[in-house]
Amino acid sequence: MALKIREELSVSGGKFAVLETLTRTVAAVCREDSTVRKLYIGIASGPDASSALKRRFDKYKKDQGINEMILLYESSSQAFCREVERYLETYFSDNHPDIINRTGGGAGRESSQPWHYVYLAVRRVRKYG
Repeated sequence: MALKIREELSVSGGKFAVLETLTRTVAAVCREDSTVRKLYIGIASGPDASSALKRRFDKYKKDQGINEMILLYESSSQAFCREVERYLETYFSDNHPDIINRTGGGAGRESSQPWHYVYLAVRRVRKYG
């Protein structure tokens, strides 16, 4: 199955509103038809979301069967994206048994790119019947 990238941004507002909305969004994606078997929360950076997310599709994600990446949030603030990533990863590490993140959120190197993105990568399986 080819990698699918979804760019469906609709998040705005203050810090707590953003975190609440993104938590609900990730939970909803993971509930959709019960087809999500693994999830990974990360950040990417670059001039546009599509190429930034494609660059983050590495061997680890491929080996884990990740087949969909969903853009959750974009900002010019790398610090806030790291905070969002850390919050979501911590929340879902405690509440979802299938999270495959290997290190704590925000562990990546600094970036000088103009835009920063928080994404959800999932392994989705087909539902039969």
